[in-house]
Amino acid sequence: MSWQQQLTTQSLPKITLAQTTLVAAFILAGLASNPARSWAQSTPPTAPETAAANLPILRRGDRGQLVQRLQFALINHRFYNGRVTGIFNSQIETAVKQAQQRFRLQATGVVDVSTWNALLNTRVRLIALPSQGAPGLRQSAATRERCPRVNQPLTALIPSTNLALTVASHPTFWVYIPYSATPNNSVEFVLQDEQYQDLYRAQLPEAFQSPGIVSISLPLTEAPLETGKRYYWYFLVYCDDPERTTEPAFVTGTSQRISLDPTLSSQLGTAVSPWERVLFYTRRGLWSDALTTLAEFRRTEPEDVFLAVAWSNLLQDADLTELKLEPIVDCCTSSTPGQTVKIQR
Repeated sequence: MSWQQQLTTQSLPKITLAQTTLVAAFILAGLASNPARSWAQSTPPTAPETAAANLPILRRGDRGQLVQRLQFALINHRFYNGRVTGIFNSQIETAVKQAQQRFRLQATGVVDVSTWNALLNTRVRLIALPSQGAPGLRQSAATRERCPRVNQPLTALIPSTNLALTVASHPTFWVYIPYSATPNNSVEFVLQDEQYQDLYRAQLPEAFQSPGIVSISLPLTEAPLETGKRYYWYFLVYCDDPERTTEPAFVTGTSQRISLDPTLSSQLGTAVSPWERVLFYTRRGLWSDALTTLAEFRRTEPEDVFLAVAWSNLLQDADLTELKLEPIVDCCTSSTPGQTVKIQR
């Protein structure tokens, strides 16, 4: 079976060869709205066991960012159901005692090394994903003719159901690319509506510099996604093939924007810290928004062990455990950001 037929039969049923030769859209982490924006490659965080030994003791009356992280951990372990305020009050003390009892530690209400170890190293499910599925192919099916052999294939960071929910009007898509950049590598991204009509196309000459996780954002200059509708996206990598004449490595996925009622919209508006926004999204199964918020948070604090644990838990919830240590990498910039560039065969 040819790769054109695979795209037709294994992923989204109405994509055609003509569509796969369209110039793609690949705008990284809001690049279209801010072409100069760039993050450094993330640094592998300290192991939780090592980090716990270096964390200070917390007790009632303490305040600050470390208390925020404690509250986030207590919420994820279902010991606390309040706001992430950064204030260690009597409610947090009670939650810590409950956690210590559950972990068979002395219930002092003081967060010591043993308590940190238990909170950081006990696996907890971070997100409850919807059961409904959609067409898609989140891992490249096979090694392509010109692409090097790799242990981990090209992978879309989406749930195993291939459906990712979002409340964003211009969402961000995430893909693990296992290949290093060469001058002749070419990447395409296509976003389509429910009728498989193209909504957005553009091109970056090189979409990656080293193996790792990259992001693709729909530019704010494009029309927003409509609520209640599904959108299909395609990500193709042509290795050592700038003219796109050979079979690419490719993944596909489905995104759906949902609406929030006024109460939930108000709650999201009051979620000031990234920790609270992650909690808001994970509690409602909003994979795309949770992943993007957590990834961007990790970019700003790549060595934060609490973020590393949350990232690991989130990927495990979507059966993407093998990607939890992969870095979030930089990408090149386009010479014409936000522009569509036609390529002729």
